[in-house]
Amino acid sequence: MRGSRRIVWSLGLVAVVLTGAGLQALRSPPQATGAMSLLGEPNIWSTHVATAETQVDHRPWQIFLNGATIDDRGITRISFSTIPGRQRAGLDQYVAWLATLNPSQWNRDQQLAYWLNLHNAMTVQVVADAGGRGDLDRFRQFPSATAGPFAATIVTVEGHPLSIDDIVDDVLRPNFAGVPFHYGLFTGAEGGPSLRRTAFTGTAVRAELDAEARRYVNGRGVRIGRRDVRLSSLYDWYGDDFGESDEAILNHVRFYAEGRLKTDLESRTVIVGYTYDFAIVGYVPRRVESEGFSPGSGPRRPPSFGGGS
Repeated sequence: MRGSRRIVWSLGLVAVVLTGAGLQALRSPPQATGAMSLLGEPNIWSTHVATAETQVDHRPWQIFLNGATIDDRGITRISFSTIPGRQRAGLDQYVAWLATLNPSQWNRDQQLAYWLNLHNAMTVQVVADAGGRGDLDRFRQFPSATAGPFAATIVTVEGHPLSIDDIVDDVLRPNFAGVPFHYGLFTGAEGGPSLRRTAFTGTAVRAELDAEARRYVNGRGVRIGRRDVRLSSLYDWYGDDFGESDEAILNHVRFYAEGRLKTDLESRTVIVGYTYDFAIVGYVPRRVESEGFSPGSGPRRPPSFGGGS
């Protein structure tokens, strides 16, 4: 691509192509936006290069999603306890590879896709390591815990150790205010946004998040009663990200609502409560073969990482 910098995964190695404007962007010091962390301190992840043309190839994550997930009436499920070794190795390699990159050198959309995919891949790792069954809150402790696997350091990016919670609270929330990124974050729970079966891409991430917002709001995010409305606890735990009042949160939900739900929401002005299903969004295949899933539960043989699409 003329005047661009593309980062691709190739047989477990990082191939970087530099030409024209992309090389110049790397030579120039990134300009920080001055975003603050949730603690009111300067946020280290505010640095970006608005003119950078870097593109990150998330094909390894797409290959994993193709081979390890199923669609269950619009809900993405993973057999966490029986992920074949080859697929799990590819997942671990992908997360490790992402940690070697330098997102501070990229534009905001490439960063956003990077953080969403990294967060989701790390979440799959953690839930799989925990056995992938039962109630997620027994070790997750929503919305944030000071201990446990979601608060534990998993990767180090540009010299900074990060947990899954850190990506949400220290990277996304301070730097992407107004962006509906919560809808792209996979928690592993039935009550949360479904795992997107297509990797987020820097060239279309805003539209991809809008699609996920519509899917969640019109699916599991809103429950309408005769005179009231009950929302997912997501809107309670992260209320400041959706609005400062019931009215603001309801306006946010109305924006993405469609059809009958949109009509019903017009007459609702008060949120009466919040609810969340903590069951892990997994499944158990009828039969698991040595190199993949049984027919009807996903591919028989997982694709090779580092090639294909």
